[in-house]
Amino acid sequence: MKPLALLFAFLIIAIGAVLVVAPDRVMMARPYLLTPIGLYGIGALRVGMGLVLIAVATASRTPRALRVLGVVLVVAGLMTPVVGVERTEHIADWAMAQGSRLRWGVAAMLMGLGSFIVFAVAGGRRAARSD
Repeated sequence: MKPLALLFAFLIIAIGAVLVVAPDRVMMARPYLLTPIGLYGIGALRVGMGLVLIAVATASRTPRALRVLGVVLVVAGLMTPVVGVERTEHIADWAMAQGSRLRWGVAAMLMGLGSFIVFAVAGGRRAARSD
């Protein structure tokens, strides 16, 4: 499970980096993702990765934080199809109208989140100090 969590973390970092370097590439994926099948796929990916984070949390440096993040991902994944294509398109249009500040903020958040997951999962659990 640990390699899968790391793969997920590096994927998040890569998406954030692409948002900084080539935002038009991310927008090219929009027609494929903003469909009912695309939203179900995104929802399933979120649920799956949330479950992976919950499973790997016990062996991580920050088990509580990873469990909370995993639960948030599972809930977000279950809510993705409920929001629907039309509402998701409105949200995407609004985000595009905000300009580069929002894009940079989202990119920074994604890279920070991915880096946190790498930090939490890669090092393993630290032993308690007995001073």
